[in-house]
Order: sequence, then C-alpha cells, then structure tokens
Amino acid sequence: MTKNGDHRVVATLRVENKTTEKLLSTITQWIQTHTSSPEFREFKTKQIAYTLTDEWERHLGIQLELPAEFTFAPEIENQHALIMAFFYLRQAQSMLTQCEYYFRRFPFRDLPVSRDDHARNICEFYFSCFYIIRSRFKEVLNKLKAACPDSKIDIGRTLGTFDKTFDQELRARNSIHHRSPFDDVSLDRILLSRIFAESENGRRRGWEQEHRSAYREFSKVWSRRARERARVMESVVDILATAILSEASFLQTP
Repeated sequence: MTKNGDHRVVATLRVENKTTEKLLSTITQWIQTHTSSPEFREFKTKQIAYTLTDEWERHLGIQLELPAEFTFAPEIENQHALIMAFFYLRQAQSMLTQCEYYFRRFPFRDLPVSRDDHARNICEFYFSCFYIIRSRFKEVLNKLKAACPDSKIDIGRTLGTFDKTFDQELRARNSIHHRSPFDDVSLDRILLSRIFAESENGRRRGWEQEHRSAYREFSKVWSRRARERARVMESVVDILATAILSEASFLQTP
C-alpha cells in the first residue's frame, strides 16, 4: 500500500489478521468523542425531528425547518470526511456480498420478469458493484491524503493493484455501460430454453424442465462466484483498513 511497502501482499491478498473491525471500533470511539458536545446533540435532535415530520403533521401546521449543516473545525472536518468515505465504501462492499443471495433466488414467478432477464440484470448489477467500490476506494485514499498529508500511501499504485485484482469484473462493467448488455453462454441457454418452452410443443418436449434446469445451474455457478469474489474484496478492504490505522494517527489508540 505504501511506496516502500511490499505490494505483493496486496496482490496475493494474504492477510494474517482482520483489522476492519478494529478500525470500525476506533471510528466509534472517534465519533463518541466528537459528537458529545451540547451543540452537536441539539443539531442532531432538530435534524431527526425534521426527518420524522410527516405529511399529516405538516397539514396540521407543524412546520419544522431543516437545521443548517453542522460544521467542525477544518482538521476535524477532514477526519470526518475520511470516516464517512470508509463507511460508504463498506456499504458498497455489503452490496457486493449480498449479490450471492440475489443469484440464489428468482422472486418473480407469475410476474412479467423472465428468468433470463432477471439473470442478466443481476449479473449487470454484480459487475456494477465493483465499479462503485473502486470509485469509493479511490475516495477513501484521497480523503486519507487530505486528513493525513504526510501519508506514504501511493494512490496511483494502490489503485493499479486494485484494477489488476478485479480486472475481469471492471472490464465487464465497462463493456455493459458503454457497448452492449452482458452476454454469457449460461444466459443464452436460459433464454433459448425459455423460447422453446413457450412454443406450441415446447412443454410436451420437456423444454420447460430444461429451462428451469438451466436457470438452477446458472444460479449455482454465479452465487458461488459472487461469494468467492466478495471474499477477495473483503481482504482488499481489510488491507485498506490496515493502512488507515497505520497512517491516521487520530484513530490510533494509546
């Protein structure tokens, strides 16, 4: 992760100790320290009250103004920006982890969504997760640099390692976004078997069974793939958490 560090650790994703949870724990302590002032608590109370005011209350004349955004000192603002960037990265990582379960289920029986459309949509969502994570990963690195100007992390080389690790997924997402829908032989098999099953003699000839079998095989293969790649991403994020704990002195516990 650093200019003088061993980039092979990042490339092979061999992590001895999980540090993401440790980072989240120190972040919790930071939040508790900087949100305990009466001024901040008053701001949050007004913000929550405004959010929970519904249309009925507005009709009854209960009008609440959205409070002005609370600001910390510039140094604390930079630290807060880093923390929020990491939270948003974790949220995107969670989306990727959930893909395994999206691949496992077809929740649209008797609705106008075919299995092949659902399969393609989930694939495209799955590949998009990698692009979102990559963008937020970069944002964390930039916010870390802003919060810790002396940071030794080489952002360009770190992103290059990320791109190599997830090259296939990022290329697929790029193709989907700029050229054409995702195409795969397993999707073609689901589509063609559905078309044959819907033909006049399709059901009698067993194409409906073939169609369902093709979807089950797709679901099995892609859910396993999503699970395995999510685990790799978990290791990558953990390495980033290690770097943050190392570089961000304000998160280091005595």
